[in-house]
Amino acid sequence: MVRLVCADMDGTFLASSGEPPADNVRALELLAERGVEFVPASGRPVTAVPRPAMESPATHYAITCNGARVCRLADGGAEVLRSSLMPAERVLALYERLRDREITFDVMLDGVAYAERFRYEHLERLIPDPVMCAGFRRMRTQVDVTVPELLEGRDEVEKVTMFWRDPADREAMVACAEADPALSWASSSARNVEVAAADASKGAALSWLAAHLGIDPGETVAFGDNLNDVSMLEAAGRGVAMGNASAEALAAADEVTASCDEAGVARWIERALA
Repeated sequence: MVRLVCADMDGTFLASSGEPPADNVRALELLAERGVEFVPASGRPVTAVPRPAMESPATHYAITCNGARVCRLADGGAEVLRSSLMPAERVLALYERLRDREITFDVMLDGVAYAERFRYEHLERLIPDPVMCAGFRRMRTQVDVTVPELLEGRDEVEKVTMFWRDPADREAMVACAEADPALSWASSSARNVEVAAADASKGAALSWLAAHLGIDPGETVAFGDNLNDVSMLEAAGRGVAMGNASAEALAAADEVTASCDEAGVARWIERALA
């Protein structure tokens, strides 16, 4: 029996175009008819989760910022139920170690992703895929202050996302995150590193939400395609990797469905609930 379905957004529920296939949207209607909860589980902040996923009658909760937040959705807003946040001082220390590299350093606060404007002048060098690059521009609120100025007076941060061009910069990002026990890192694309609190993950958030709703872990299903989905694929009763998934996600999953461009989420749901 399936009572809760969690799905990553980019590369999973969304096609490579950045839009959800119509079949995936229709599959949410089937979940609603059967009384199955649908939970978007994204690296995005809550304000950037795609509306078709958030506004479905099957959707009452969302996991955002790679598990840093679990929210209940109601009346067009989001009530935070669970938080796993980074101390701002640890984020500032990370920034100081990496500030001179050719990278982005996007900070997520209160459901909004903020980006230093000067770093986005050459974003195409860091994100060569034009569709992905345009999508990330839309999801960022660009500011004319530095990260230390942005975080002045703030205690906690949801997540940091960094895009890189030089593999040496990626190695430095990972090394800095791994050197701090307060932090953890993952990745949602081939050219980024995402840093969150050590106890923040999609898997931990899924387990917490299932317990909160009185749902047995065996009654949960998770869909994902990348490294930041691995913990969720492992925590769910059934972990389903997309046909386009990374090697890490494929290894963590119990089975594989069609790719994101083939509406693999819908294909699996339709079979399971037939």
